[in-house]
Amino acid sequence: NRLRVEGEIVRDLFLSASGLIDQTVGGGMIQPPAPASIRDLSYKYKLVWQESSKPARYRRAMYIQFKRTNPYPSLTTFDCPEATVCAANRNRSNTPLQALTTLNDATFVECAQALGQRVLREGPADVEGRLRFLGRVCLSREFSTRELVTLRKLYHEERAAFDGDRAAAAVFVGDYRTSAHEDAETAAWIAVARTVLNLDEFVVRN
Repeated sequence: NRLRVEGEIVRDLFLSASGLIDQTVGGGMIQPPAPASIRDLSYKYKLVWQESSKPARYRRAMYIQFKRTNPYPSLTTFDCPEATVCAANRNRSNTPLQALTTLNDATFVECAQALGQRVLREGPADVEGRLRFLGRVCLSREFSTRELVTLRKLYHEERAAFDGDRAAAAVFVGDYRTSAHEDAETAAWIAVARTVLNLDEFVVRN
């Protein structure tokens, strides 16, 4: 049966496709980026959340600190058990909040930025070649002709928009600027990468 992968695996898939994932096995827990208000929601004592440095912050989700009274938000959004009771089976919900998380959560946005940069760094020089590269990296398949047409149109629309607003392009690229490409081009590929990463097919096992 088709099923959405577990919450921890959702994060790991984004990190893997972007090339950010740190495969180090063992060691202590990590504290990846989280909303600033997370420390205020903990029971009795405020949670001290010091973001882990790179590359440790990109380790697999199984190493994330998980306090029972203040679980990591993006994991619980994807039905990760609360760790207060034994859970033999996990729920698998499908909610708008999940889509908003993968679109806007700091970790997922950074993965899209890194993947956009990866497309420019490792993919072919032409637009269609880069789109095919993106399909293989994210979905392990080639895009259909119809999908290529849609994504090519999206790329050109985003490129035109960012060409007209260089300040927005610089903000969207963030720390993933590349000297070999203009911010507008990088930002356009980040937008396309973000779209592909947020396809249902990316987080659903067939």
